[in-house]
Amino acid sequence: FIYDVSLPTTTVFKPVSDGKYGKNNLLTTISGTCSDTGSSVNKVDVVLKNIDGYYFDPITQTWKDAVDGIIWSTTTLTADYTTWYVMVSTTKYTSGVDYMVWARVYDNAGNLSTYPNSTIERNTGGNKFRWDTANPNSYVNYISSGRYINFYPQTLSGTSDDPGGSGVSAIKLRLKRDPADGGLPWWVGGAWQNDTQWYYTVTPGWSWGSAGVTWQDNHQYTVLTRAQDNAANIEGDGAGNENTVRASVFTIDMSSPTTTIAAPGLPYYQNLSTLSGGSSDPNTYASGVKGVDISIYDGTKYFNGTNWVIGSETYIKASTPTTTTWQYVINTSTWTDSTTYYIKTKSYDFATNTQTVATAEQFICDRSSPTAYTTNPPDGTTGLAQLPT
Repeated sequence: FIYDVSLPTTTVFKPVSDGKYGKNNLLTTISGTCSDTGSSVNKVDVVLKNIDGYYFDPITQTWKDAVDGIIWSTTTLTADYTTWYVMVSTTKYTSGVDYMVWARVYDNAGNLSTYPNSTIERNTGGNKFRWDTANPNSYVNYISSGRYINFYPQTLSGTSDDPGGSGVSAIKLRLKRDPADGGLPWWVGGAWQNDTQWYYTVTPGWSWGSAGVTWQDNHQYTVLTRAQDNAANIEGDGAGNENTVRASVFTIDMSSPTTTIAAPGLPYYQNLSTLSGGSSDPNTYASGVKGVDISIYDGTKYFNGTNWVIGSETYIKASTPTTTTWQYVINTSTWTDSTTYYIKTKSYDFATNTQTVATAEQFICDRSSPTAYTTNPPDGTTGLAQLPT
């Protein structure tokens, strides 16, 4: 016979301590190694616990409350008695929950290596792991979606989160332009190419230097990101945040809008009650006219909407019923007879571009009645046989 008082040993190697598992990193088998220098290993048991206080019962394939006591499950030993395993359906795990595994081992002499119940009850000493099947999320915060900008971005940035709790491990980034000049829509490897790969990698709280991008006016850009977490879950199951509000679609508009003046359009007016004209921001991806400003000058003073004032050039806001027309209703008492008025207009768009050269017109206010004089025949002439011409 063999006299054996040495304790056997066992180690859990799956799950790894602090491991993250999920739909792309399955944990269908809990396994480990075991050994005994004397009488050989007889059996290995494990405890699988939800750290909220529930133990897994492999017989009923259900979770039992801690008040029912610790549940040890017997594993299957390999033929050489050096490794063991137990199968657990992944449907028994809940996403976002932490679990722990403990193992005990008996040898054929009855020696036992185990954990005290108090250790298991306090969730210490075993291998802890997180089950996470929720896809992580990534967000493009700058430049925010829907914006029109009149500059070339030097950086793009955003954030990420992971509802399943295993933590975001990496983020991929793609940049697309429209129109795709030359059929090359994607920025890859420092150039515009016809290549859809997720080429750039950024960190979870990410910022990406975009100063080297060949940005262009009158183009729309789409910034897509794709997060992956420590359980190997991938945002959008590979699609990233495409077609979601977490992505960003912004437009570069560096072209200034323009205005025309329809009224005044004549050299003289007796009463002009409405100044009006047109406005345009004509590019394909233009942000659109946001407003029109007007300067009214009488050669000495500027009209500020209420009074005539001396000083630097003053602009007042016109009403803009549509993005293509403007008007300004003014009291006709504003005008003074025999005075020349100079009208200027400037438009600005939603990308904050302002018309660089103002549109200008002028008119003279004429309220004096004309007079007529008879010079032939002279006043008081009599005895004419016929009227002179």
